[in-house]
Amino acid sequence: MNKLLKPMMIDIKNIEFNNIKAQFVLSHPQIVDNVAMIPVFSKQTVDNSPRFMDEAMMNKELIIREIGNWDGVKLENQSDDYVVVPSGSHFVGGKQNRGIDRISVLEPMENKNVDVHCFQQGRSHGDSTFDGLSETPVDVILKTMTTKGTGGSWDEISKYTSHTGQEEGGALSAFMEKTEEDRSKIVLNFETCNNQTGVISVFGNEYIMFESFPNHEVFNKYRSSIYRGKMASYVWKNMKNRENKQLIYPSTVHARVDALFKEMKVIFEYATNQVKSDDYTVFHGTRKNGVSDMIVNNQNQLVYMFTILRL
Repeated sequence: MNKLLKPMMIDIKNIEFNNIKAQFVLSHPQIVDNVAMIPVFSKQTVDNSPRFMDEAMMNKELIIREIGNWDGVKLENQSDDYVVVPSGSHFVGGKQNRGIDRISVLEPMENKNVDVHCFQQGRSHGDSTFDGLSETPVDVILKTMTTKGTGGSWDEISKYTSHTGQEEGGALSAFMEKTEEDRSKIVLNFETCNNQTGVISVFGNEYIMFESFPNHEVFNKYRSSIYRGKMASYVWKNMKNRENKQLIYPSTVHARVDALFKEMKVIFEYATNQVKSDDYTVFHGTRKNGVSDMIVNNQNQLVYMFTILRL
């Protein structure tokens, strides 16, 4: 049974993201190896929200197809709902596995071509559609969102695949399969709270990540991809690279969280990439040290937020 941890208040009531006041309550940090995880509680939850990619693919309502270019795929929403495809999503299948470099929100029955990166070298599948999803480590996501071409992503991917006996250029999804049991054991050290809607993660002295969902039910569906994919993968890699070990201490976590919210405010105030539909507005902002995504509904409610920053 999940245990509700005693929360600590982080006062961000004066921070506005394009006239939307976002207030959160954060619990105390949970530290495993070189990763600190802070449960997040949103004060303003949203019951009616778009569907997220995993559920739509499972129900065969989101189809992902090859378009003939290695750096692009087609997303086909075959449902009557909006569908969110988060940045860094890892598609398995097609001619080769890919990762999307920017958040996309599909309107009902909308088809859209999007830019992707190769998460597997070589074109080995020979399929026209992607039939599965895999998890993505936090540093691979950031590289995918901030670089063009395959080089940036592969620099990070190789730091994972090199430890599992794969040949150079091995698929990231193969690494995920080989290490799933180890990563699942690491996740047991992180405790999810009742009514939790998101998470802040501090990765050694390298990255900080914030991901918030519309409500606890939606967060619960995707916490595995956060804990086991984005977080535990990083812990696993760090355990294999003891000479580069970067410990993290509770005294540093609070300062980094304060810096995170300040930088998010700047990113969204100057976000130039905004896509608006009848029901949602999607913001994508970049800075030299990181990127942020945000979805807001037409009632000015925060539906989803995702930020990665380099420390």
